[in-house]
Parts: sequence; C-alpha cells; structure tokens
Amino acid sequence: MVKVYPLTECIARPRTSESAHLLLDHLQQVAELAVPERRTIEQELSFLAALLHDIGKSHAKWQDYIRKIECGQHLKSPIAHSPLGAALFALFGEHMIKQRAGDRLQDTQLLRHWMLGILDIANHHGNLDDLEIGRLPWGASGYEIGRARLFVDWQGIAHFLSKWFPELLDFLSWDSTQLETWEMKFLMRWDKLVNLQKSNKSNFQSDLAQAAFQSFRLPTGNLIFADRFDAGTLEGNLFDSEQLESGITLYQQVIAQKRQEFSASSLSHLREMIRVQAIASYKAKPDKPFYTLHVPTGTGKTMAALGVALEACKKHGKQRIIYAAPYLSIVSQVVDEIRQATGMEVMQHHSLTWQPENEKEEQDEKSALLMESWQAPIVVTSFNQLFAALFPSRAQQALRIPALKDAILILDEPQIIESAHWKVFLYMLEAASVRMNLQVILVTATMPPYQGVLSSPIHPLAPVLKKNDLPSRYQIEVKKEDWSEREVAEHLLQSYSSGESAAVILNTVQDAALVYQEISRHTSEGLFLCGAMTPLHKQEILQKVKARLKDRIPTLLVSTQVIEAGVDVSFDHLFRAASILPSVLQSAGRINRHGFSGHECGKLTVFRFLRHGEIDTRKYVYKSMIGRKVTDDLLEEGNITAEPDLVIAVENYYRELERRIAEPLAFKLADSAVGEWSSLAGLAPFQETNYHISTFVPYGEHLLLDSVRRRMDKFECSTIEEIYEKYEAGFADSLSFLERKQFFGLMQLFLVSVSRKMAGSRAYSKEGKSIWRLGLDGNIYHPDLGLAHLVGHEDEALFL
Repeated sequence: MVKVYPLTECIARPRTSESAHLLLDHLQQVAELAVPERRTIEQELSFLAALLHDIGKSHAKWQDYIRKIECGQHLKSPIAHSPLGAALFALFGEHMIKQRAGDRLQDTQLLRHWMLGILDIANHHGNLDDLEIGRLPWGASGYEIGRARLFVDWQGIAHFLSKWFPELLDFLSWDSTQLETWEMKFLMRWDKLVNLQKSNKSNFQSDLAQAAFQSFRLPTGNLIFADRFDAGTLEGNLFDSEQLESGITLYQQVIAQKRQEFSASSLSHLREMIRVQAIASYKAKPDKPFYTLHVPTGTGKTMAALGVALEACKKHGKQRIIYAAPYLSIVSQVVDEIRQATGMEVMQHHSLTWQPENEKEEQDEKSALLMESWQAPIVVTSFNQLFAALFPSRAQQALRIPALKDAILILDEPQIIESAHWKVFLYMLEAASVRMNLQVILVTATMPPYQGVLSSPIHPLAPVLKKNDLPSRYQIEVKKEDWSEREVAEHLLQSYSSGESAAVILNTVQDAALVYQEISRHTSEGLFLCGAMTPLHKQEILQKVKARLKDRIPTLLVSTQVIEAGVDVSFDHLFRAASILPSVLQSAGRINRHGFSGHECGKLTVFRFLRHGEIDTRKYVYKSMIGRKVTDDLLEEGNITAEPDLVIAVENYYRELERRIAEPLAFKLADSAVGEWSSLAGLAPFQETNYHISTFVPYGEHLLLDSVRRRMDKFECSTIEEIYEKYEAGFADSLSFLERKQFFGLMQLFLVSVSRKMAGSRAYSKEGKSIWRLGLDGNIYHPDLGLAHLVGHEDEALFL
C-alpha cells in the first residue's frame, strides 16, 4: 500500500534547532506575503497560486527524501515538486474563474494572469518558460498528475484550500482516473487558450506601453520573493526616520565642506547651482514618474541626484534608493561616495560582490539573499543586474522586483545602454513605475531620445544651461588626416614629454596594444588598460593612474573604453580615436575634470585611426553605419572646437539618429505580452556576443588583497592555480548555494573573456566545464598587456 503523509504533518524543509518547518505554515505565510490584499479576481488567483506553489512537497516520495536529509543523508530529490502545484492551480484556478468571474471566461487579460501563474509555479526554481502549444506547462518530463494523486493527502489539500476558497471542496471526491481524464482534455483546452493569447498580438503591437505593462513580471517577483523570504525567515529592510535624518544631516555637512574647499572654482559654483536647483525642482513637482538630471560630466551629478533622492525619502514617501551604474568601476566609486556623504551603509550588488571587503562582511545565506533581493535602504547595482530584474530569464532574478516598490531609481549614464535596447528598456521601466510607484532619475551628460515612448513628459531637474553657461574645460581639435599606431604614439609622447598627463582611448584591444608597443620603444613609463586583463590586474593599473594624477605626476596611459565613463581620472590631454559622438563626449569627461588643470585649458584631439595605416577598425565596435555617418558629418562641419560645442553636437546626433533609425526590437514587447517571454528574457544593456569563453588566468599572486587571500583560505587554496584545480575537480558541486556563489565570485577575479578561436589555441578545458584555463606557457599572459598582445591575431570580437 502507498504511504501518504497527512498534510498537517508534512514539512517544507529540514528542522533547524527545535523548530519544525511545517509545509502548511510555509504555504500560508508565502500567500499572505505575496498577496497582502485580495480585492480582485487576479489577486485571488495569485493567492491561490502561492498556496499551491510548494504543495508538491506533500508527495510521499518528497517527504521521505526531506526526512532523510534532516537525518544527515546527502541525497538528490527523487521527484520535482513544482509540477503538482502547477497542475492543481490549472484545475482549481479555472474552476474559480468560472465560479467567481463567469462573465470573464473569454477575458484574455484574466486568462493570461491565470496561465502565467501556472508557469510561475512550474518554473519557480528554474527558467521562465513561454506559453506553448503541444505540451502541458507542467508535463514536459512526463509527470502524471493522476498517479501523483495516490501519494498525497488529497482530502487534506481540499480542506486546507477551502478556508479561503470553499468552492474547491467540489474536488474532494475526485480520484486518479478523473484527474487523468481532466489532464488529457486540458491539453486541448490549453492549446486553444495559448492561441487565443497569440491572436491578441496585433493589438499590443499598436500599444507597446500596454504590452510592457502586461509583460512586467510583478506576480512572478512577488511569488519568488515571498517563497525565498519565508524559507529564509527574513524581513524586508527600508529606511527608518532616525537613520534617514542622520544621513541627511551628514550630507548637508559634506556639501558645506565642499563649498568651502572649492569656493574659488567657477565649476564648484556651477555644481552647487545644479544641486540646489535639482532639489528645488523636485520639491516643486514631487509626483512625476520620470526626471532628468541632464548636465555636463564632472558637475556633481551623483551628489545632486543623491540630494533629490534623500528629499524624496524624507518628505514624499519613497522608502529605498537604488542607484544603477553601467560599469563595476562606477558602482564601487558611487558606493564610496554615498557612504562618505551620508554615513549610511550601502548595499553593493554586482557580479563580484561575493567577495567581502573585510572579515566583518563575511556572508551567510541570509545576507546573500538580502543582497540578491535588494533589501536595504540604499542599493548600488549595475545595469546588468537591473536588466536581469526587468527581463529575468530565471525565477531567481525576479526576486528583486518587489524592491522597486516605492523606490527612487537613479540611472547613471543611460546613454551607454545599447541603442537597439533602449526603447524596450524605457517601456519596461515605465511599466515598473506605474505598477510599483517607482520614480526614476535619468542622470547623464548625453540624454538618449525618449520621445514617443513615455506616456508623460520627463520633468527636468537641472537648469537648462545655455551654451555660454556650459563649462569649457577643454578645447577640441578634429584631425583631418588619418593616424596609424605610429602617429598616435608620436603625438602622445610629444604631449607627455611637454609635462602633460596624456591618455589615448582606442576602439579595440588590438589597436591599444599596437599603440602601447610603439610607445614602449621610446619609454618604459607608459601604462596600459583594457578588458583583456584580469579584474585584479585592471584594478592595480587604475590605482596607479589615480595615484599619479592625484599627486600631479605626469602620466601616460593607453586604454580602450574601460575608462570612458564613470572613472574619476582627469588628464590634461586626451586623444580619442573616432567612434560615435556620445562616446567622444563621455571620453572627454576624463579631461580637466574638475576645472583646475595645471594648464590653462585641457585638450581633446579626435582622430581617425587606421591600423597599420590601412584598416578602419571602428566598425568592429560601433556597428551602426548610420551612427558612424552622423558622427562624421557633425565632426566634419568644423563647428566643434570647445566643450559646449560638443555637448550641443551630441544633442543633434541623437535627433538625427532618431530620424533615421527604426526600433524593431520594441515590437518584441508585443511577443512577450502574449506569453512569448523568451523574446525578451535575458535582454542585456550592452551588445554581447555568444562566442566568448570565460578563461581562467592564474596570474597575480603579487596583487592579492587580504580579502582575496581570506577567501582563498576559506576554500583551502594556497595559490591561484589551486582555485582552478578545485573547479576542474568538481569542488563546487559539494558546496552550498552561498558557498558556490562565493567560490565563483573568487574565480571571477581571474577571468578574462576571450574568443572561441583564441581559447582553442591558447587555453584548454575539461569536458563539461564552461570555464577554460589559460595554457601552461607562463609567457602567454603579459605583465603589462594581459592578453591584449594576442587579441586580433585570433579574432576582432573582444574589443573592450
């Protein structure tokens, strides 16, 4: 006879201390956390979905398994627990719609909500699937709902649910045969329902804002958040009034100190004017969903935006500040700036935050979950993590969606987002604003176009600066002749020899390596920075550059775009290989940044680079022919001679680009709105190639920080090489979820992304391992260039 556990005795997870984690308690607590109000049929359905999401854990085989785990055995679950909950929600949910909303049986919006709820339960520990015909959403692996009925306390389930939904007692007498019959019929019903959703696609194509509203995965996020937080016995974390008041007081003191220190600087006066005006402008209209802080680089955007956000939290109901930046270098910089300005702890979340900054920050499972869900009053994160929240491909990524509620989001340098993805992102951001009461501040010197996307105008926070009011920290020279690596090196060395701090930004890694090699024939004092270096190596070089510039020591740097945005360095003379105009303006933000260069005015030299005097490599990175053509036309007009001219030219660039380019990707919102979520799942802020290999580079023993050594000690790695040896041996398989995150976070400090072709000739990998290891030849990784001296000989794809 089949053993069945009474539902009241089923456990959700192993006992901790003396507490038994009963399944019924977990189901009810998740439902109440995910859906605190049940005023609509949609909310009732979401509540039912939460009650059923883990009901499969009551299956006798799963209960046997979890009890063995509780006794210390290490086993894999014999069955998936999600399918049963998904199937029962399909059965009970449709019955509930008929009973409570019979007049809406053909309402595609209500049906979509129910259908996606089925998928959310089926996928709540995996990838988020599409609505598909020809297969049951829970039955891809041959799961049989009728047979599962024999292994669960069916009457217990019906009685449990009847506390909220008495009509479900209608199923009390159903046996396995009836369930099997219903399941076979439901497949045909499901196919019709999916096709009904798809028939609505043309309506969404004509209303992309509504498509984004329907696509926003709020119910998914609420379910995942509630499930993980109840399982981890965690609570959310928002501002409290005392903490906020203390932070605002220190912020005001820091601002007063900065005013005193730089009182003689005209740029300091401009920064203060922008900050004061931004806060006043927000106070005048505190209920707008979108704001812009559209001001030149180096004019105190971070402090001004922070001041607005603190005001929003103090007086206008916002409960969390989320700051999103494009690159990890900016994230770390902003974290330090906000900590110093407010005295408050700042949660930092990006791909490398599994490395604690000191021993006190050693993470446990709970703190890791808090970080992944952005449960802190102030969160600083990367564009990649923000995109993962809005366009999740896995259920776990939706965990941070609830953190957007009543938050103010500061989006730094949004123009860096891939232009083809910009409008889709903006539509989804507006959907989040509407559904979560989220406010957004777009902070940039070069605002990308948003007209025709947002349903209401964006409110400007910064004063509109006329050309004569704009700072003029550098003069611009646009070279008409082409330069090879030899000419670039000559001009750079000439500037450096005159006592200037000089840098050049090239478009590809190989271009930068060739210029650096030319310079190295004349001096050993040059520094090099690019994406073909390990994170630790890049960090070391950047610290050297910053230290030299701070001490006013002439500095010579060859770089790719890694210093283009958000890196607080300031050169006297910057040479920029022609790219696209917004990129040129971002690069120029590294010139005479604070308005008090040792020279009268900084210099920007823009030139057309030809590798070996023959190959225009710009197209390898800036793939839009229209973007390149518009840039060239504006540069060739000869009107760009100073910083204000460049700012105005970028505005003209965006207007012209908007006129010439269609945005077909935005129509994928219509696909996702009818259940084809894969059309948007995993959308990233930057254009990515799928033919790169993460390659482990065992270099940098002399660069190891104490925090890294502590993490290596934790995993019993005495050398960098041993980290990969453990990975190759499957060491991570024996670790907990948090430990795996920490171990792979450690590995990321030594990873470089290379092309498949380069990996095939320079690296190796054990079968089944996605991370490769650089070959054993100790000369492959160069102490100055990293892998840059090899890039281009193999492939042009690796460019940053």
